Amino acid sequence: MHIMERDFAKDVSGVTLTDEFGESFIGYRGEDHVHRQRFTVAHELGHVILGHTHPRSYGEVKKSDSCLEANEFAAELLMPLGFLKADINAGISDPRKLSGRYGVSEEAMWIKLKNSGLIGKLVQ
Repeated sequence: MHIMERDFAKDVSGVTLTDEFGESFIGYRGEDHVHRQRFTVAHELGHVILGHTHPRSYGEVKKSDSCLEANEFAAELLMPLGFLKADINAGISDPRKLSGRYGVSEEAMWIKLKNSGLIGKLVQ
C-alpha cells in the first residue's frame, strides 16, 4: 500500500486506486487541515480493508453504503470507542479537548459521540 499527498481539487479529499495486482494507492489532498488529512487516509484505508476495491467511477456519490462504512471504520480507528469511554469516565468530557486529544476535528468528535450514544455522558 502506498499513501501519498496529491494536488486534488477542493471538492476531493482523497482517492483510493487498486491496480490489477491488488496493490492499493491512497492519495490525500495536501492542502487540507491535518485533521482532515488523517480522517481521509483512515477513510480510504477503510475502503481497502473492507474490500471496497471494486472499480468505481471518479466522483462517485459520497453517501454510498461503502463510503458510510469507510467513515465508520475511520472514526473507530481514530477515536476507538473503548478509549473514548475511558477518557470520558476519567473526566475528559469537553468535545474540544477530546478532539485535540485524538487529532480529529470537533465535527468528527461530535459525530462519534452522537453515533456511539456518549453525548449524554458529557458534563455540561
